[in-house]
Formats: sequence, structure tokens, C-alpha cells
Amino acid sequence: MHKGMAHKIKSKREKRTDVIWAIRQQEVLDEMAKAMGVEEVTTTNRAWFKWRTTICSAILHKMTPEERITLDAEVTRRAKEGLDEPQQRR
Repeated sequence: MHKGMAHKIKSKREKRTDVIWAIRQQEVLDEMAKAMGVEEVTTTNRAWFKWRTTICSAILHKMTPEERITLDAEVTRRAKEGLDEPQQRR
């Protein structure tokens, strides 16, 4: 029997960089603008996507141990709960 889209989809564990993007998007965009030497970056800029993982990794490396523990807890929570509805639509 088909359950429809109302149920959460269990997925493989998201990478830390993907979760950083999901929960700290504005910080990533601000750091990206600095790295690109421009005033502002949005997801409509041509090169934003190729910088995303690099900038998320840089943010990860700057995190304190406590911030990493919090991030890992969020990664684990997302793995257990599955994708939420907006993510399912992508």
C-alpha cells in the first residue's frame, strides 16, 4: 500500500558540510563573499555552488569541540528522523 508523501523518507546519513549549509546558510554565504572578494553572495550567483563545500569545510575546521558535538548531534538527529517535507520535495 502506498503511504504517500506524508511519511518521512529515511535516507543515508547527511555529511557534516550539508548540515552546516542547512543550519548556517547565511554564515556560509558571508564567508563565501569574503573568499570570492565580493560584497554579497546569494544562491543566484554563478559560482556559489562550487564554493559551498569548501566554505562549509572551512567553517567545520574553525568549530570548537563543543560546536562539533552539537553539529554531530544534529547530523544524528537528521539521520534518525529522515528528510523533512521541504527536503523531500527537492
